[in-house]
Amino acid sequence: MLYFSDLQILLPTNWRKFESLCWDLWREIWDDQDIQKNGIQGQEQDGVDICGKLNKGNLLGGIQCKCNEHNPNKKLTEKDVIKENSKSKKF
Repeated sequence: MLYFSDLQILLPTNWRKFESLCWDLWREIWDDQDIQKNGIQGQEQDGVDICGKLNKGNLLGGIQCKCNEHNPNKKLTEKDVIKENSKSKKF
């Protein structure tokens, strides 16, 4: 029997594809068909790439997509998360 955990999912080839993958995923998780990508490349986004409403409610959520296409083996660190979280508080 083949299990999902037996499959290897290829890494997205660039950050745009990764951001679109995150957009699709969180649109389903939050059940928000109006979820939006925030800003364009090079524009200050205050650490938020995707924003939407959670479960058709009034609570807004923000997502920061981190795709290191130049070094896909680089691990996301706690320091990275703290830095992006601090930026997102300005959003």
